[in-house]
Amino acid sequence: MKLDEIYKLDDLEQYIREGNTPEYHLFWKSVLGQWTRSPFVVDGLKYPTAEHWMMAEKARLFGDDESAKRSWKQLIRRKQKILAEK
Repeated sequence: MKLDEIYKLDDLEQYIREGNTPEYHLFWKSVLGQWTRSPFVVDGLKYPTAEHWMMAEKARLFGDDESAKRSWKQLIRRKQKILAEK
């Protein structure tokens, strides 16, 4: 397995256990990136990725609660659409 084919933390750990040493690697397409699916809860709200949390917090920081709510509603609609397609 090559480092650029690793998208899960468990796989990265296995890669290292096998004696490999990760080299410089851009985060945006890796297990360490903001868009890696790694759900977590903050203040009762569940975020699927760190990027979702960061964008909501940025909207709140600048006093744009409406954008924060809108992005949250869009996320819920996308999730509902995905579940409906299954």
